[in-house]
Amino acid sequence: MRIILAWLLFAAVTAQSYNYGGVDIDSLTRRQDPDAPIVVKALPRTHNGTTPLRLEIRQMKADRYKWDLFILSMSMFQDVSQDDPASWYKIAGIHGVPFEAWNGVEAAPGANQSGYCAHSSVLFPVWHRPYLALFEQELYRMANVIAGMFPNGTDRQTYIDAARDFRMPYWDWAMPPPVGESHFPDVFWNATISQWGPRGVQEIRNPLYSYRFHPKNATAMIWSPLRDWDETKRAPNVSESETDPTSDNEKVNTALLSRLPEIQRRLYELLTSYKDFNSFGTKAWGATQNLSTADSIESVHDIIHTDGGLGGHMTYVPLSSFDPLFLLHHAMTDRVVAIWQALNPYSWVTPMPAGENSFTTLKGEMQDSQSPLTPFFASVDGTFWNSDTARTTEAFGYTYADTDVTGKQKEDIRQDLQKKVSEWWGGSAAVGLQASTDIMMAGGISSTEYTTKWTIAVLVNMGAFPGSYTIYFYLGQLPAGCGEQTSHYVGGIPFAGNLMANSSDSVITAALPIESRLRERVIYGDLPSLSFKDVEYYLLERQNLQLCVMADFRRVVDPAQILKNHSMADSHIPSVPPPWTLKGDIYAFIFWTPPSQAKEGLPAIAYSPLEAQSSFAKDQKALGGLSMLQLIRYTDSPVGPYDELILAPGTFGYEKEDENGRRIKGKGVKITRIYVSHKHTCYNGRKNWNVPKHLAKFEWTDNSNGSTTVKVYPNDTLPTDSASSESASPDPTPFFQATFKPIRYAPSFPFRTSWINYLGFDTTLVFPPLPEGSGSQGELPGTSQWCSVVPQQSTSKCMLGWFDVEQHRDQEGNLTGEFENFWPGWSKWQIGIKMENSVIEFDHPETWESPRTRL
Repeated sequence: MRIILAWLLFAAVTAQSYNYGGVDIDSLTRRQDPDAPIVVKALPRTHNGTTPLRLEIRQMKADRYKWDLFILSMSMFQDVSQDDPASWYKIAGIHGVPFEAWNGVEAAPGANQSGYCAHSSVLFPVWHRPYLALFEQELYRMANVIAGMFPNGTDRQTYIDAARDFRMPYWDWAMPPPVGESHFPDVFWNATISQWGPRGVQEIRNPLYSYRFHPKNATAMIWSPLRDWDETKRAPNVSESETDPTSDNEKVNTALLSRLPEIQRRLYELLTSYKDFNSFGTKAWGATQNLSTADSIESVHDIIHTDGGLGGHMTYVPLSSFDPLFLLHHAMTDRVVAIWQALNPYSWVTPMPAGENSFTTLKGEMQDSQSPLTPFFASVDGTFWNSDTARTTEAFGYTYADTDVTGKQKEDIRQDLQKKVSEWWGGSAAVGLQASTDIMMAGGISSTEYTTKWTIAVLVNMGAFPGSYTIYFYLGQLPAGCGEQTSHYVGGIPFAGNLMANSSDSVITAALPIESRLRERVIYGDLPSLSFKDVEYYLLERQNLQLCVMADFRRVVDPAQILKNHSMADSHIPSVPPPWTLKGDIYAFIFWTPPSQAKEGLPAIAYSPLEAQSSFAKDQKALGGLSMLQLIRYTDSPVGPYDELILAPGTFGYEKEDENGRRIKGKGVKITRIYVSHKHTCYNGRKNWNVPKHLAKFEWTDNSNGSTTVKVYPNDTLPTDSASSESASPDPTPFFQATFKPIRYAPSFPFRTSWINYLGFDTTLVFPPLPEGSGSQGELPGTSQWCSVVPQQSTSKCMLGWFDVEQHRDQEGNLTGEFENFWPGWSKWQIGIKMENSVIEFDHPETWESPRTRL
């Protein structure tokens, strides 16, 4: 056995890249003008004009010719002299160490201890496009050289054809492996492989196993013990040897497979609930300032870094790009970004400060879609790629099967992707629910019960701790060993390390959905039901949510070292994304807003003070028309019962940009002022649909004559220090009051608000972005996009009645409001309806960016 192990070790050490005989490889791969700047260009399309696909690695392996070219070109690429700016070593070094200028692009003053990569930045998703395209450009060049080296015959032409549309593969780390295969593909596992090439089969170093430094540069690699290793490592067995540990890819496979359910849950949330590119793209806290969108593709991608390295090069950001796994991991990350873009075609980069230094940018510098993606030149004149020019994968000459637009309409692709995302990453939970229906019903979950989406949001101080760490969560008792997957295990959130502690106060975020784990607690009997009240009590009052932190996969550290103390009041307001289905009684009447009144300006009471001074009130032109006031007593909703007052004074005009950037005009109904009795609906109504909700106290009185009186006492009408802040207590004077009395003997009838459309009225609600306010409970988040939604209200029992809208007077008989009957032109009596036991539905909104400012 010792002889066999010794032979395998000898073979791994002595194996080299593929030997092409007497061919001068350096001359074949050398650039024509070594002194010219390296430009990242779009690779050629196919002969029929289509864009070649990046294939999943197993799919590429099934194509013998493309696979041979991939392995051979990777081997040749890694063998290029490390002094060559187009070598694997120099291009990998763009990302992090050795912190040197590349392509003549110098460091910003004070930023030369970082790589070029834009981490904790809105540029993160798109920066990697030209970076991967640069790798791909070199692989493509070498694949075409190698194809021409095969001897004349049938194979040679087939290799040449395969090289023409060659693109590098991705590894789909978000899907379970085919039956009988490892999750982490076995093509990464072996140090040496038998490889077919122009000179037959040879035993060569596996270019997917590691990158071997030639020579090793301990000074550039900086950190011990990694700087002493001759090649990149995964899950290094340092107990065996610190200077030359072996890689344990089986351990990597086990770790990544255990993460798969968490990855799928997080991707599903990102691709179904995140509609803002900044929030989706980066883990920097500045992207969202909102715990309901604390996750990001950058944070999810950290999982593959940490658990794909397990203490090896992949784990640590500045070293990770030397590992060949980095390339296929980031190609998959780019695929997820492309899928999100296809699902949200109108959302894009908006200005945001950099969350940390890069080689050419200092933390805090504003970045937008025009910011250069350094150091990647798009042309020889020194023009850099930017997010706008790199917005599509086709700009670089590649696409993915799921986002390929060839012969398809973009809307068809979007709808198809919605189904695929649900099948890929949202289906497992649904299958589990169906399989366990009887047990779960016994545990307290009913088919008609509304549930909230519960997510753990984490904020950490980025520079407070050196190295990599993972925060593990449990519902109940912590295990003896942090990270053990006991029955109480919820999941873990890893953060890829940089091996340097610093004084940075930058905050990064991540999130972990936990609904499936809460369902398990119901089954086990620990949690009565999934109702909002029961879960909130279980998590917060009983303090069942526990955590521990494991650093560098081997030692437990105090969570206080990394967790950011967050004092925002909204930390206890969970996100409850759409769609919402609610039930309750609706009191409503319509009125007419004359266009002349709208043109002159709506009365001051049309808007709450916060929105009145913002673009929410100024970015739409009031047109007047059919208007409505509603009072609703919700008996059931995803956030529990609450009350609501709605004022919608007619139609408003607006402008938006189409796919070609042309401005088009539209119009829709807008709720200008709305009060609710609960912080949870206030917060989520603003975040989900831009509905300008504010808190108020509601007093309902059922009178002896069969009438019902309601008085509304807002929190935003008392004087405060600024228009953006609101009182923690309601105003003692009612803002609005009304009494409804049904008309005796009038028959009830069914009614749906959608029937109004048949009269030529469009009931679509359209809202501009909301300003952020300083609510006493963190209930006033702002938003960044426009949105529209068509609510549905229906009942089988609608009755006619009269509203008395005469407003409140003080003890001296003086009117406390501006108008005697609340609104200019109203009489005391208004004919209206009561919709008993109504069903109200709010679906996912359509969202879009604000039009660009005209010069």
